[in-house]
Amino acid sequence: MAQIEKGVGRRITLSDGSEAYSPWVCTKEAAVYLGLTKRFLDIARCENRGPAYYKAGSKTVRYNIRDLDDWMYGVTPHKNENTKG
Repeated sequence: MAQIEKGVGRRITLSDGSEAYSPWVCTKEAAVYLGLTKRFLDIARCENRGPAYYKAGSKTVRYNIRDLDDWMYGVTPHKNENTKG
């Protein structure tokens, strides 16, 4: 499983054994990072009151670590252009 490091992102081990970092995390990882539950993020996403997220396909939701930090510290209000009205 990938590890999340605050301010860095998701640490991924590549097939050659090297490591890389990605700022994109799934809902469960975002919840761990923020100290919240996955259910809270699911509900907040549906009510347009959670952190910005991005959808890849019909079910895949990803959060960017910077967006999580901004939302947690109130730097930016929720805004998601991928959310259906």
